[in-house]
Amino acid sequence: MKFWTMLCAIIGSTMLMQHPAEAGDNVGFRQFQAPTRERGTDLDVTVWYPAKPGGEMIMSGDTALFVGTAAMHDAPISGGTFPLILLSHGAGLAGTPQALSWIATPLARQGFVVAAPTHPGNTGKNKSAAETMKL
Repeated sequence: MKFWTMLCAIIGSTMLMQHPAEAGDNVGFRQFQAPTRERGTDLDVTVWYPAKPGGEMIMSGDTALFVGTAAMHDAPISGGTFPLILLSHGAGLAGTPQALSWIATPLARQGFVVAAPTHPGNTGKNKSAAETMKL
């Protein structure tokens, strides 16, 4: 039992001591239109990213089904390069990029840029079986 207690203490303290390079508490949030030739229409994309102070504080993804997370709308991006994570929001009534804020915001705090495109015809209340099959 003593061994397991020590092992847990070492792992826990090691995890607490790690600080990601260039990441911080500020998370930026931005939505934009990405042009797509294949679909003939723009694709809505939501992005969370490591940010400098600035922008307007919003609660991203705060709905009846999900607890939102704080982010700074249109905050300036932090300096440096960051790996990109692409998230898919899934289907159903809660299937929206903003519903991913519970995972996107902490990832951005750790130094990742997180992009979540809207699935055309398969998002929240805007869904159809025919459009879902095109994905």
